[in-house]
Parts: sequence; C-alpha cells; structure tokens
Amino acid sequence: MGILPHGLPKWVAKWYLTCMEKGLNPEEHALFQEWCTATQIPHRTTPHPIVVGMVGLVGDGKSTAAQGLARYLGAVVIEGDAIRTALRRRGMPLARARALAEAMASHTVARGGNAVMDSDFVDARKRAALVACVEPQGARVVWVRVLCDPDIAMGRIITRGAHKEFFSGAPSPWKGENVGAVVKMRERWRRTPLHYRWSKRAGGQFTPREFPFVHLTLCTDTAGWGDALEDFVHSLK
Repeated sequence: MGILPHGLPKWVAKWYLTCMEKGLNPEEHALFQEWCTATQIPHRTTPHPIVVGMVGLVGDGKSTAAQGLARYLGAVVIEGDAIRTALRRRGMPLARARALAEAMASHTVARGGNAVMDSDFVDARKRAALVACVEPQGARVVWVRVLCDPDIAMGRIITRGAHKEFFSGAPSPWKGENVGAVVKMRERWRRTPLHYRWSKRAGGQFTPREFPFVHLTLCTDTAGWGDALEDFVHSLK
C-alpha cells in the first residue's frame, strides 16, 4: 500500500478514524475517549507523519528508546503496557490492547501528529495491522529494534526499584517480594524465542534473529546509541 500525499482532506481523515473507532465496543470506546481527552499531541518535527513501531524484549531499553524517539520526532508515545493496565483495572480482555493502540495511532495521525508505539512489533500480523491503520492517512511506518546483552537486561530488571503496574500488579504464583521483577523476567524468557535463535556455539547461547524489516537497530548496552537514535531521526526529516 503506497503512502498518500500529506494533507488529506479532513473529511477523509475523519471518515477513516470513525471506521477505526467502530471496531471498539462501548467500554473500549470510553477508554479510547479518555485517552484522547488526556493526551496532548505535540507539533511534529517531520514534514510528513511518522509512526514508529518498536521491536525488543523486556529489559532491552525499549521504553527509554521510545521516549527518545518521541522527543526528537515531536511524537506521542502510545504505551502497550499502560493500555493493558487500564484494561485490567476495568476487568476487560487484555487481548483488546492492540485494537485500542491502533485506534490511538490513527487518531494521532489524523490530527497531524507523529506516534511511537511502545510495544513489541516482532509479530508480522501486528505490524501489518498497524500499517493498514495509518498508511492510508499518509503516514510512514518505520521499525526500530532495541537489543541489549542479556546479563545487562536482566540486571536492569532485578535492580530497578519500581516496576510498571502492568508487571507489579500481574497475577503470579510468586508471593515474595518484587513480583514486578519476577513477572518481567518471565515475560522476557517467554518471548526470547521470537527474537533469538539457539546456537550450540561456545557451549550453547542465544543469537539475535535477523529482521530484514527493521530500519534501525539500537544496542542500548553500548556507548553512543543515543547519538545513533538522533541521527536516524534526522534522516527522516
């Protein structure tokens, strides 16, 4: 699907946004409207709308990179964990987080903004759904991958004082302290095969899978990754 010229007629953007919202039930639509009311869309720094989809595991620095991208792009950060937390508080299915995130991205682009999707877009169907939401409105979608040495990633998880409510409030058979860290480690372990291959080298180790769709890979355990992020944003302008 091609990228449409910037400056779509308002009625086209409004029509498309209405179609997106129709996929939400009344409770989800109320949550969506709460987000719209509470979210201020900053002035974007790019000529045309940009939507960034993040790729990476828990502890790799995905949220930190997303905040940096948003700062340079003049973008809204749409946090998957925050959406799932809001759904869980209301007793609503967590599986609906993706539909809400897509509606939020569509809303942001329709109003002339950029968006950074702070969620893992390793799944091809999830990527395709996001593209289908925002490309018809003239947005370009780019994918940014975040990697980190596993020891450093797990050290970050263990030593961090506070964890997001999505993790600290998640059900777990562990009844001791620091439930948030335990749940984060579980989620990292559960999703590792999506991002890494098992290799027999050096007695056995995980090696990163190759993702040809990615536009930028950031290694957050190395010096200068913030500069690489800034340079990438400049290349989009």
